[in-house]
Amino acid sequence: MLDALILTLIIELSILFILRFKDYKLYILSSLINIGTNLSLNYYLENTIFKTLTIYVIVVIILEITVLFVETLLYMIYFKKFKKSFIISLLLNASSFLLGLLIYAII
Repeated sequence: MLDALILTLIIELSILFILRFKDYKLYILSSLINIGTNLSLNYYLENTIFKTLTIYVIVVIILEITVLFVETLLYMIYFKKFKKSFIISLLLNASSFLLGLLIYAII
C-alpha cells in the first residue's frame, strides 16, 4: 500500500514540477491530499473481496471518479477556481493512474 502512495507522490509531484509550479505550498497540499485519498482508496481495495474482476474494475472506476472530485474540491483551497482545480486534479490523477498501471504491469 505504501509503495502505491510513494509512486503516486513521485509521479504527481513530478507533473507539478514539469508544469512549472513553484509554490512549495502546492506541493505540500498535493502531498497531504494524496496521503489521504491514496491510502483510503488502496486500503479499501486491499481489504475488500470482489466476486469477479468486472465488479473490481467497476468499483475502481467509481472510486477513482470519487477521488477526482474530492481532490478537485481540496485543490480549490489553493487555486480558488473549480475549473482549474478540476483540470489539475484530472491531469495528476490520470497521469499517476496510467503510469501506475504501466509500471505495475512491467514489474
